[in-house]
Amino acid sequence: MTRSNIRRWGWLTSLARCIVLTMFSWNVGSPLLSQEDNPLRAPNSTPPVAELSPKELSDHGKLRVDEYYWMRERENPNVIDYLTLENAYMEACMRGTVPLQSTLIEEMKGRINLTDTSVPYFERGYWYYVRTDEALQYPIYCRKKGSEAAEEEIILDVNLVAEGRPFCSVRGVEASPLGNQLAYAVDYVGRRKYSLRFKDLTTGELLPDEIMDITGNFVWAEDNQTVFYARQDPQTLRSYQIYRHQIGTNPANDPLVYEETDEEFGCHVRKTRSRKFIVIFSSQTLSTEARFLDARHPESEPIVFEARTRDHEYSIDHIGNRF
Repeated sequence: MTRSNIRRWGWLTSLARCIVLTMFSWNVGSPLLSQEDNPLRAPNSTPPVAELSPKELSDHGKLRVDEYYWMRERENPNVIDYLTLENAYMEACMRGTVPLQSTLIEEMKGRINLTDTSVPYFERGYWYYVRTDEALQYPIYCRKKGSEAAEEEIILDVNLVAEGRPFCSVRGVEASPLGNQLAYAVDYVGRRKYSLRFKDLTTGELLPDEIMDITGNFVWAEDNQTVFYARQDPQTLRSYQIYRHQIGTNPANDPLVYEETDEEFGCHVRKTRSRKFIVIFSSQTLSTEARFLDARHPESEPIVFEARTRDHEYSIDHIGNRF
């Protein structure tokens, strides 16, 4: 298996380990599996013990003590060192199951089409689809103009986007209304903090516009030049702001369209199926609220569809001349 495919199928490795752990946990205490025969037994390995560092926290008038609060500090060298020890202990414990893990992984891979193509869908004159290649780690986004028999156009090869990066996650991948530009969100870290990038599909060149630290949720307006996107709180990662960007302008000057001030709510943006309206949804466990604006006039102010009330959830779409 190539190095790229090891990363690609990392989730299968994790799944195989979970299956192995489950199998042997069922056999704990079984006369068929003694402690000496247990592959998960690591006689020369001692499990690491995390340092206790009590921290008092007060929430809602209640005092609690968290002895492991320090482990939330992702960049703390002590946290990294401890996780390294945990991983080493896990590898030692699982060493005897490596052949079984490999068997499980190969069986699961044998049930998956490694080279495949998604079902094409028609949108504004093009057939869009995604294909994967057994030899490549990431998907390739394609389209064909007018007919499924037409020549393939690769609009985004995620393998090229990910080149030289240890991690890459791409979401969105949406062509503009006229089909001459592409927007996509990419995360190189794994913290769901995406950068919004734009590509000229006539030249294949990336546009200089780059919007950092967004959620990955975005939508094109119907003027072919404007994109609405969501930002998250840098600490909680709650999606709470919707901004508007016009291609060719400085993202630092993008106007704030809506901010969700209630910390119980998050918000996101999408377009109605009629393509006539941009809708901003706010939601929490018990209620929702929608705002809409004309997709042809992205600078217009959002209008509340129906104000939020507790225990009332709703969603809206638009067709013809009505919601």
